[in-house]
Amino acid sequence: MGNTSGMTTTDPAEALTDQSQVFLPTNNALSPVGHVHWYLEELGQGIQHVASRVASLPDHVQRANNYRELTGEGFTFLNIPRTYYGVLDRSLLMRGGADGELLGASATGLTEREADDVISALTAASLVDMAGAVDLDATDEDLKSALATASCFAGASDETKALVLRVVRRSRIINLWRLMGDQLSEATYLSIVRNKILVDIQGEDVLMQIFTTSMLQRKEGTQAPFLEFIQRVCAEAPDGSASSTPIRPGCGGFGIRNFLTLFLSIEVSKAMADQKNAEAKGAAAEASFHSRRVQLFTDQLVESNPILTEVSDCMTGEGKALERGDKEAAVAFAARKDAANSKLQACSAKYNTLMKEMREKGWA
Repeated sequence: MGNTSGMTTTDPAEALTDQSQVFLPTNNALSPVGHVHWYLEELGQGIQHVASRVASLPDHVQRANNYRELTGEGFTFLNIPRTYYGVLDRSLLMRGGADGELLGASATGLTEREADDVISALTAASLVDMAGAVDLDATDEDLKSALATASCFAGASDETKALVLRVVRRSRIINLWRLMGDQLSEATYLSIVRNKILVDIQGEDVLMQIFTTSMLQRKEGTQAPFLEFIQRVCAEAPDGSASSTPIRPGCGGFGIRNFLTLFLSIEVSKAMADQKNAEAKGAAAEASFHSRRVQLFTDQLVESNPILTEVSDCMTGEGKALERGDKEAAVAFAARKDAANSKLQACSAKYNTLMKEMREKGWA
């Protein structure tokens, strides 16, 4: 529910402070599982969260984190698993990126055995964790030092060594890059990962968003309001400079592909907290159970990610087709969107079953 704004500007500062358009999303629970259902059950109808725009979300989050670390006060944000952003697997090293985009002029991808050797060497040096996430602070020198133990790297050509380093660096943001390509710089991508920011796109516009953990909570583990902060990156030229294209109200969308991500990140945060509490009291079996919960939610997040991207892309394509009067293309996009939504429902059903089976077994 909202109004139509007549604001037109090419100035990001003016767009940031403009208040001529307000949206009040009304959410209803579609199933007895999820934060919307539980909020309504525990607290009834009301405002669940408030979203505010900021000029630079990575800077805003970093400042909030720094303040909390220095003072011990302030809000915390939901945990987003590194797998949401990207991990290093053998296919990236074998293909030379997501689809060979990092190969260069003469380098070729690694063999399966060579790729495994590279990952093993980096894992042994603690530069890659068990999920495949590469250390965000690892420098090229750190990577080279660790890879010196991998025979395939030590004896490789300079072109191949450079390729391996490019792929390892890209793996930290590979899911974001698949979504947006070169729309953002590597430094901006890494800042998004470091600060655990969610990203959605609509055409060439980008929406960054993040959610705090519950605030004004009466009792641990119960529902409570939270805050959302967003940044819209709109009407920019490919080099990041300002564009003469007018900035549309609400550009970048409203995080449609992150609705499921929000639910899963809330569940991951809860499971991580439960695991930490179980470890603190020495309950190994319970901690292992919650660790499996974290992994299951993370797996669902990773599997859902490309499907959500397809839904978002089709919605954007359908809207643009309707704007230009191309009914045939709009119908085609709508059919693709419906197919993607069916895949998403199947994916959700699969993980609901797996979670139910795991809960029934328990940790005893």
